[in-house]
Amino acid sequence: MHTRLIILTSSLVLASCGEPKPLMLGGTGTANERPEIEIDPADTSDTGRDQDSDSDDTGHTDTGGVDDTGATTTDTGGDTGADIEGTGYGRGDTAYDLLTTDHFGLPFSLYALYGSPVVLLVGDLYDARATDTLTGMGALVSEHSGVHFVALIGQDASTTHCDASCAAGVASDYGIPTVLYDPSPALPLYATWSQSNAPRLYIIDATMTIDWVNFGTTTEAQLDDKLDDLD
Repeated sequence: MHTRLIILTSSLVLASCGEPKPLMLGGTGTANERPEIEIDPADTSDTGRDQDSDSDDTGHTDTGGVDDTGATTTDTGGDTGADIEGTGYGRGDTAYDLLTTDHFGLPFSLYALYGSPVVLLVGDLYDARATDTLTGMGALVSEHSGVHFVALIGQDASTTHCDASCAAGVASDYGIPTVLYDPSPALPLYATWSQSNAPRLYIIDATMTIDWVNFGTTTEAQLDDKLDDLD
């Protein structure tokens, strides 16, 4: 009897603590799934993301999370099974995630390519140095089948914003498997990745570490040698 009296008293106390709130178990339930279980907990929400603050040799400072350029400093791993934290845009840095849309109109994430090397060119079509580099990249696609070749184009040959149609044209003309564009005509994503030095080419290894960065024209032979060094 004594034990039953304690349980009854606890139930009465819980029932008197203001308006009860439904407890949702498993993270995906609704309030109507388990109406018999009620609780009024304190707010213990957590973002689950680490944020850092760093400055690389380019003078860029990042405060973590997702910024207005679409770059993320921390990735929880997703399908890659890896925890990746971007640190900068220079050689030896861990690349930030590049989030935008490709020439197929599909969402693109650099971190989704984790496990394979990536060649990323950031440039404009009016710049012959960029188009020469695109030509060299296209010529190496079949030779380095394990490498992802990606181009982020800012402006077209007439110095206007490169949109989805423009990106599709680059993929067709130069044989680049993945061509990206900045959805904003103000080009904030492009500006971040070009670091005010376009055309800029990155070689990013399978762990998302930036192995090499080049400004200006990157020749086919030069790129081929650098990719051979990754093997």
